[in-house]
Amino acid sequence: MIDEIQIINEVLKGNIKAFEQIIQKYKDFIFNLGINFFYNYQDAEDFTQEVFIKIYRNLKNFNFQSNFKTWLYKVAINTAKDFLRKRKIVTSSIEDFENSIYTEEKFEDEIQKDMEAEKILSIIRTLPQKYSTVLILRYVDNLSYEEIAKVISKPVGTVKTLLFRAKLLLMEKLKINL
Repeated sequence: MIDEIQIINEVLKGNIKAFEQIIQKYKDFIFNLGINFFYNYQDAEDFTQEVFIKIYRNLKNFNFQSNFKTWLYKVAINTAKDFLRKRKIVTSSIEDFENSIYTEEKFEDEIQKDMEAEKILSIIRTLPQKYSTVLILRYVDNLSYEEIAKVISKPVGTVKTLLFRAKLLLMEKLKINL
């Protein structure tokens, strides 16, 4: 496969075949992200198609200063948010949980218990979207705080705060579902 920058430039010149290379390289990545968000094969397929349509239509907006995968991830996250809004998924607030304090070690210990990843992911999906997104990006996709900040267009400090609050919510839900 030729350099990604060359591929992008070819697509921008109208070479649709070049776009197929982008699809081949990232289709599994985007589909897995869709599965993590929607927990449904058909929704993940629809999501994947929508992401690639958006990428194709908006490729002219890619500024070549950021990493293409980060830009693609950002498009995917925004598309996931749109899908969730369209489905009017109701999320709960965290006011009741904000006063709870859990340490990073306690969170990691809880996750390490014999609960299978499937159950944890299904609980994460019940959290408000902004919290489930950062948890998935951090612990499923293993992105750094800086990478997450770029994907969701927030400062690193905000990412850390969102993750902290997301962990509080998740811990509370894990206790309830044990």
